[in-house]
Amino acid sequence: MVRLDEGGRAAQDVRILAPAPPLQAWVRHVSIQPGPARQAPWRVVPDTSPHLIFGLTRGTPWCRVVGARSTYADIDVADRELTVAVRLQPGALPALLRDTAASLTDRAVDVVDAMGRRAAPCAADLAALTPVEAARLLLRAVVRRCGDAPPPFESRALAHVSRVDDLARLLGLSARRAHARIFDAVGLPPKRALRIRRLHATLRSVGTGQSLAAAAVLAGYSDQAHFTREAHALLGDPPGVWFRRADSFKPFP
Repeated sequence: MVRLDEGGRAAQDVRILAPAPPLQAWVRHVSIQPGPARQAPWRVVPDTSPHLIFGLTRGTPWCRVVGARSTYADIDVADRELTVAVRLQPGALPALLRDTAASLTDRAVDVVDAMGRRAAPCAADLAALTPVEAARLLLRAVVRRCGDAPPPFESRALAHVSRVDDLARLLGLSARRAHARIFDAVGLPPKRALRIRRLHATLRSVGTGQSLAAAAVLAGYSDQAHFTREAHALLGDPPGVWFRRADSFKPFP
């Protein structure tokens, strides 16, 4: 999530919009972020959520669908002027793509290639709008594409368990079938998806002022050392280095 990327650098600048209630089964939120124009790559957290993103770079508009990320990624944001991102619920991508989510894991593709020219929002049209209007146009594309499909259950399932065995029981499936369902719908193996959600929970708690040790234990790590190992594996940095990526680390709103 953008407020966690780069150690929380965008926490104070990004604008978060909640979707209307009918869309909440499909969309977690919309973020509007000026820039971030900088020369060094922007390191983003791994994420179970896919995204529909519109951006402006040197005045050139583009629109992409981004799949779930299994680990950190360094994104080129040089000269980027605007990012408007619809963060979708885990499990929403198959309805948007008419394909499994695994087809886009750790990938970003042009929206026309992902959705087809008739269904895809036009980047040039988005560029002619205000950021809020562009966000609404992106949401309308999601509604048109996903509105007739059953809402994804995977997001709620992942949010209510901490172990793969519990997830299989909640889904009423064998471990093998649960693995296949989550992988197809979310684009990540269940164990990796749960590790990422636990990482996010810890980063969020630290961002609200909780100590790292307390946040790690509360999220389900055995101790702070366990979280440090996981952070290094998933973020590419130990926690202290990650938080120093921000100009200053402040509580998230």
